[in-house]
Amino acid sequence: MKSTGTRAVRSFLMATAALSIGALVGCAAPIGDADPNGDSGRLSGIGGPCVSTSGCDFGLRCLQSTSSRVCVQTCQSSSECGSNLCNPVPGSSTGWCSFDDGGFVADDHRPPADDERAPSPGDDGAPPVEDDPADDPGDGWQDDDPISNPEPDPQPEPEPEPEPEPQQPCTFSPGGSLSRNQTVPALRWQGIYDKSGATRDFSFEEFACSPEFDDSSILIMVVGAGWCSACPDYYRSVNSQASQIEAAGGVIAYVEVEDSSYVPANHRTADQIISNYISRGSGFRIGDGATLPNSRAIYNSSLIQAYPQAIVIRRSDMKVVADQNSSNFMLDFPALARANGGGGGSTPPGGNNGGACTEETSEPNNAPTSPASIQPGSFDAGICGSDSDYYQVNVQGFWRMDLTFSHAEGDIDVFVWDVNNNGPVNDFNNRPVGSDSGDDNESFTHFGPSVVRVYGYEGARAAYTLTLTQQ
Repeated sequence: MKSTGTRAVRSFLMATAALSIGALVGCAAPIGDADPNGDSGRLSGIGGPCVSTSGCDFGLRCLQSTSSRVCVQTCQSSSECGSNLCNPVPGSSTGWCSFDDGGFVADDHRPPADDERAPSPGDDGAPPVEDDPADDPGDGWQDDDPISNPEPDPQPEPEPEPEPEPQQPCTFSPGGSLSRNQTVPALRWQGIYDKSGATRDFSFEEFACSPEFDDSSILIMVVGAGWCSACPDYYRSVNSQASQIEAAGGVIAYVEVEDSSYVPANHRTADQIISNYISRGSGFRIGDGATLPNSRAIYNSSLIQAYPQAIVIRRSDMKVVADQNSSNFMLDFPALARANGGGGGSTPPGGNNGGACTEETSEPNNAPTSPASIQPGSFDAGICGSDSDYYQVNVQGFWRMDLTFSHAEGDIDVFVWDVNNNGPVNDFNNRPVGSDSGDDNESFTHFGPSVVRVYGYEGARAAYTLTLTQQ
């Protein structure tokens, strides 16, 4: 009996020991569930340090302030916070509770013991703690979860703007004299009068290079004298066309060489004389007596043979391209402006003047020794550069030639040409055979095989239609 009782006691003691060991094992922390904040075995409470949200007590979040990472309590209203202050998060219904510097709030929140806490995120069977999608708590705090808040990718540096190519400086190489088809000399004037009556300086170099004249193609110097009886009407006629001239690219400068007593005119005298004939609103007023570096340089020019005079200077190369000596009629200044690159900015010599100009299929026929042979009929052609067009008329007996074009585009003239003398053929009255009217067509009658020259008056360019009719 004694041995039986002893065995019963041993069995009871062994069972009790087994239960004790089981209880101790059951209270141990799971393997691998180390504290992410260190080896303390506890998670951080409110205000405690953390590396990520998984290092905070359940329900807390690890947020980054401007100086450290701490665990905070989430909230939806201030009544949930021991501090009675729930900081809002823009774009989210969940905020975070303020806490004191000691890391504890008034409700004496304490971190739970190991056997009281819920499984941490990452433990077997523990649900993951999802971060608020609006992870910007504001006031210098940010979520320190590196997964839900990755660092933004660096933005590429913007491509630098290409530097504009430097503009080539304008160069004006003056000529030696004011002569036809020659570059003008370096003349200048100080204190001339503009069209409003204000004074300013002006020079040929300024006209060539200043952006003020980038939309201009020609400078028209209208030259007269105080004693010239024909000058007032000439001034008035030019002034009546001022708006068309300027629209086509022309700049007008009225120049007085002498007053009524034959005294060289200064700028004030020139302005007073010209203002007697035309009102302000167009053109510069220049006295040739104040021309620099040589006084009366215009008066002494070979171009001045009579008054009134007009000298036309092309801006693209600063050459004299026309003067009043070449015609008994007033020059067509708007057409000259268009023909030399006007109507909205200057163009190099030889460029089209803006019209629909097409060379004839018989090109090249730009020399009297190589004219294009034509028969009765009509065809379209054009003076598109500085060259003339020559045609060989192969008709026995009398014939009529008609040339039609737009005078607004350019003034085109036509004459029967003497190849040997390189000049127009004269009729029995010693007048050139051809036509050079001021309208949109030229017509004349002649007889027998002949060479005909078609050209632009004073460098004008335009498309035309030529019609040859046998009589």
